[in-house]
Amino acid sequence: MIWVALVAGLVTVVGGILALRLHAFLALIAAALVVALLTPSASLPVEVTDVSSIDRVVEGFGETARKIGVLIAMAAVVGVCMMESGAAERIVLAARRGLGEENVALALVVASFVLAIPVYFDTVFFLMLPVAREMARRRGRDYLKYVLAIVVGGTLAHSLVPPTPGPLFVADELSVPLLTMI
Repeated sequence: MIWVALVAGLVTVVGGILALRLHAFLALIAAALVVALLTPSASLPVEVTDVSSIDRVVEGFGETARKIGVLIAMAAVVGVCMMESGAAERIVLAARRGLGEENVALALVVASFVLAIPVYFDTVFFLMLPVAREMARRRGRDYLKYVLAIVVGGTLAHSLVPPTPGPLFVADELSVPLLTMI
């Protein structure tokens, strides 16, 4: 039954986004409702068996928002500020100057890593993609290499370095002190 719920959730997300053109947030909430409806009550903790599926989804979403919601909002604000002020571009230029013109891909990794600490991966990706396009246009090659360098830097920071929400959430869920996580 668990596999049925998993497949139904995946189909709901992918189908909602691709076929119904739903926003990813709405598709994920719909998938959570589908999985909650398909989850057998025998596999739930005793204190949750008499709670409706919708209440379980709402409670789970509320708990997650309580833990990392403010961080998500602040990261969005910081990302917009970095785009508007030109700070992101200055970080890229400093990395390029420090590592040299022959190491553009490495400079993009470093810049993406630094930029991904206060903001989300997708924000870093959208900040850096025009930079990669411009670098490839100037040099006449290596666009894919530059895009992959951005992905590497952003992924490293987003998955390993607090205060990005992913590592903060993991530290909280595993009850690991934040200093130890850092």
